Amino acid sequence: MVNDKTKIAADLRHAADYPRDWMRKVDPRLGVPHNTLYEMMRVTGCFENHKSANPPMLFHRLADIIDPTCHNKQIEINKMAPLEFRTDNLICSNCGETFCADPDGINAPIDWTYCPNCGYRIIETNSGEDNNSER
Repeated sequence: MVNDKTKIAADLRHAADYPRDWMRKVDPRLGVPHNTLYEMMRVTGCFENHKSANPPMLFHRLADIIDPTCHNKQIEINKMAPLEFRTDNLICSNCGETFCADPDGINAPIDWTYCPNCGYRIIETNSGEDNNSER
């Protein structure tokens, strides 16, 4: 995923200021709305790992650029582990960094709202809610 917000913003501004640069590269028979959507998907990197893209993919990419999120992989591990093996650790789904809880239970990374390494906001895996939304 493209994480360079500055480059994406510059590319989008360039596309806005110089539409002729990208309008002549795409099929004129498809019309301005289709070509505009295509250019937005290209600039935001929707085609990086896919031969084709679609509007929902663009919306997800824009949301990830505006508010990058991850989830704590330790929560999924805890669901499958016996009680005595569960931990309050944080394993970031984005950067893979692991933050361990201290033995006294004072530092509980499982409750953190943001990953200290990549800065992504931690959400629950399935719901998309904030990790600490009830607090």
